[in-house]
Amino acid sequence: MPDAVHRVRHSLSALLPLRRFRPGLPRYALAFGLLRASLALSDRPPFAVPSAREPQFPAYTPYVLTVAGSSGSDQRPLHVLFATLAAFPPATKDRLTEHGLIAPALQMLLRRHYDGGGGEAWYLSDAAHPVIFRGDKMDLSAMVAAAQAMTADALPPLACLTVVEESFETAERRFTTPCAVARTMPQPDAERRIRLDARSSRDADRRPLSWRWVRLRGEEEAVTIRPLDPDAACVEVAVRSPRQRIDVALFAWNGVHWSAPAVVSIAPATAETPPAAP
Repeated sequence: MPDAVHRVRHSLSALLPLRRFRPGLPRYALAFGLLRASLALSDRPPFAVPSAREPQFPAYTPYVLTVAGSSGSDQRPLHVLFATLAAFPPATKDRLTEHGLIAPALQMLLRRHYDGGGGEAWYLSDAAHPVIFRGDKMDLSAMVAAAQAMTADALPPLACLTVVEESFETAERRFTTPCAVARTMPQPDAERRIRLDARSSRDADRRPLSWRWVRLRGEEEAVTIRPLDPDAACVEVAVRSPRQRIDVALFAWNGVHWSAPAVVSIAPATAETPPAAP
């Protein structure tokens, strides 16, 4: 446990420059800074960011938790994450660290048991993946029990996205990472397509993977997810005239566990939409 605390404190030290943002700076700036840091620190616990209202981020970043409330409301989620981290058997924790799966495993457990949990259908729905998490809905007992039961030879997989082809212009590409992709629609009546490949997903024990693509948010009539091969390793996501942000999640299954999600977000252009990442 002390080692985990030290590593998280060391990780957070990299974010200190973010505190210099002026109050009027749009909220997405903090999200992007945390996203970049979390991707570089995949063997650390996820970050938790308090929010007094639903943030208008142009993307859903699964390794940055947005927690309901103001300053201090992240204490409960951090306690839950630390307690769950401490509950992994030593051999399991060592292998999770070795393969960069600490954050993915914690995210999977948090979401699997969030708000009372549920079966497979529940986990593969928006109920388990809200925009804002509430500390009082995080099931500490269930997460600790699941962590204690996780064995070193049965770790959850890591879901990763690869953009193969797209019709989004360069200026409409917010950012592209293995676990979060963000795009912006140029005008209300526009139509765009993006082809995604899940085969960069990985399993620590090289188990064969299968995939599930799920629309978590956004109007059903505005998005189409079309498999391009029999096992749905590759899909084409087509979006037309969305009125709100669309989040499409990829989940990988290794026969034992579902992964935490990797998400592609496609948002209508707004005044708060940032410039494309360099």
